[in-house]
Amino acid sequence: MAGVSIEDVAGLTEVIASVHREEGKTVLMVEHHMDVLLGLADRVAVMHHGKLLALDTPAKVTSDPAVQQAYLGEQL
Repeated sequence: MAGVSIEDVAGLTEVIASVHREEGKTVLMVEHHMDVLLGLADRVAVMHHGKLLALDTPAKVTSDPAVQQAYLGEQL
C-alpha cells in the first residue's frame, strides 16, 4: 500500500481479495501494513535480516515469540 492514499486502501484491498476469491488466483504480496496483510492473507511469511523467521497462518505468525521479539526491536 506504499504510495496509496489512505482513502484508496480499502478499495484496493477489496480488488486484491476479489482476485483471489472470484478468480481463484494466488496473490503474492510484500506488505508492511499489518492491518491490510492480516485482513487478506491465508499464510504469512516474515523475513528478518534476510532470513525467513516464520511461515504460517496470520494468527500463528503474530503470536510467534520470535516474530514479536524481532518487531518489538529486541535483538534475536
